[in-house]
Amino acid sequence: MRAEESASKERIEAAAREEFAAYGYHGARIDRIAAKSGLNKQLIYYYFGSKQRLHERTVELGVARVQLEASLKRSLPGSPSDRLRALLGAVLDRLRSAPDLARSAALGEGGAPGAAEAAQALVDLGADVGREISRGQGLGYYRDDADPAVLGQQAIALLVGWTILRGMKDGAIGPEAESWAGATAELLTRSLSW
Repeated sequence: MRAEESASKERIEAAAREEFAAYGYHGARIDRIAAKSGLNKQLIYYYFGSKQRLHERTVELGVARVQLEASLKRSLPGSPSDRLRALLGAVLDRLRSAPDLARSAALGEGGAPGAAEAAQALVDLGADVGREISRGQGLGYYRDDADPAVLGQQAIALLVGWTILRGMKDGAIGPEAESWAGATAELLTRSLSW
């Protein structure tokens, strides 16, 4: 693939992520994506074929980013609380960079393409968080009477909900996301402490 073609696709994908995050699959418009990317509509259809395929591509990229970051953060050393904070921070970073993923998964988008994959990626992340909690329980850091799988999914629900609400409020998710991830980790670690 030529560098120019690759750069054009990246501009379209970035504009599409913003559009789908702001308006959802059904409300998104190819005209706005073209305007945001600085490219014409015909080029979008040439590269992606349809609005549906463009949406699927943005969800695929979001899922891949979330999975990669989570796998990198799982390998970090430190106490279970530090690892949990790092993992939740990584999840929120990925949701910030792919807000269409959170919206597609959580809102279902009336059968929008990629919604099932997005939801599965978030469920998998919840399982990652649950495994980290279970690891902390096994090491004696956390109470063992809490269900790590449930807590993992609840943590993801908090992060996804915040991402969607924040994105709906002003369309941008800024640096305050870091404090939200920290607050979520603090809530979990304090509720799990002996």
